[in-house]
Amino acid sequence: MYGKNKPPPRKEVRTVRFPKLPDSVLVECLVEKGGLPRRIALEWMQSPQMVVSAQMFWLDVGDAEKGDREARERVDYCREQWEFMKGAEKALGNDPEVQIAPFKIAGGQEVVIEDNVVTRR
Repeated sequence: MYGKNKPPPRKEVRTVRFPKLPDSVLVECLVEKGGLPRRIALEWMQSPQMVVSAQMFWLDVGDAEKGDREARERVDYCREQWEFMKGAEKALGNDPEVQIAPFKIAGGQEVVIEDNVVTRR
C-alpha cells in the first residue's frame, strides 16, 4: 500500500471509452463503494470533470472486484482521502449533519461555530 498522501502511480496510459451510465449508478457507487456522503456525490453530478472522476472510480471498483491490485489501491486511496475530507468538514463545522459543541482555546476562551461563523464567548 502506498502512503497516506501519495497517490498510487499509473504505470501505463490506457484509452477507455466510458459507458453511458445514469447519474444514479455513479452516485450509488460513490456512496456505497467509496463512502462519499450522498450530498457531495450528488453535487459531483453537476460538474463534467467530477462526472469523469466518478466514472473512473466506477471502472476502478469493477477492476478491483476482478482482482486488479492497482485498481484496488486507487479505490483505497480515494476512500482514504474522502474519509480525511469528511473529518475536515466535521472539524470545520461545514457538515450540515453535525453540530460542533463549544470548545476552549488557549486562555480559556470558549469558541462556538454556528452557520460557518466563529464566535468567541
